[in-house]
Amino acid sequence: SKPFLIQKTPTFDVLFLEKIKLYKTVHAIVMRHPFACQPEIRKPNHVNMGFFAASVWLLNWAHILEIVASGQVKSFAIVRFETLVPRHDEVSKELSNLIQNECGFIPVDPIDSSTRRRLHLHDGKANASAYLMGRPQKRFSELCKQDKTCQRFMDEAEPVMAQLGYNWNAKTSFLAEPSIMNDSKLLFTPRKLPPKDLVKQIRDLATKYRI
Repeated sequence: SKPFLIQKTPTFDVLFLEKIKLYKTVHAIVMRHPFACQPEIRKPNHVNMGFFAASVWLLNWAHILEIVASGQVKSFAIVRFETLVPRHDEVSKELSNLIQNECGFIPVDPIDSSTRRRLHLHDGKANASAYLMGRPQKRFSELCKQDKTCQRFMDEAEPVMAQLGYNWNAKTSFLAEPSIMNDSKLLFTPRKLPPKDLVKQIRDLATKYRI
């Protein structure tokens, strides 16, 4: 009875899902600050945890951005979590329009927003900073500052992070909106592909600082 099927996966196997799809598919991929991501793989004992989190983040996003920039995924949207939380309705509307355009579906009746699944917010606060930089993430930031390799990485990665709307300051760990987004609340889509120079910079950093 629903206009389209929604499936959720925590993995980044976008290309695999694209290849096995049976129906028109739109991949909605959520990006978060590197220090807000806790890798599920085992960390080598000698590696700084903050640096480890950032290194895994770089490898993952170098892979994803290369795939979408090369046109291997037909329909997708990359959304910053830090935009999604405070601008939930605007992001949802853009995503809905993208899905309708890509899947060729036009709703007959207006969607009742009161019945739509809402983004869960603890304590009812739509404050992105509360979700992005909790105690573990601030600890990653402090740990990284104590490691020379991680410090060097942070310095080199800062211009790249700024293009995505991030910085390394634990108190203000995201920008309101990266300039690359322009008027859209979606970071990247098929009509707004990741710039090739940005993808290359992320891949170069991922290769240089790979653990």
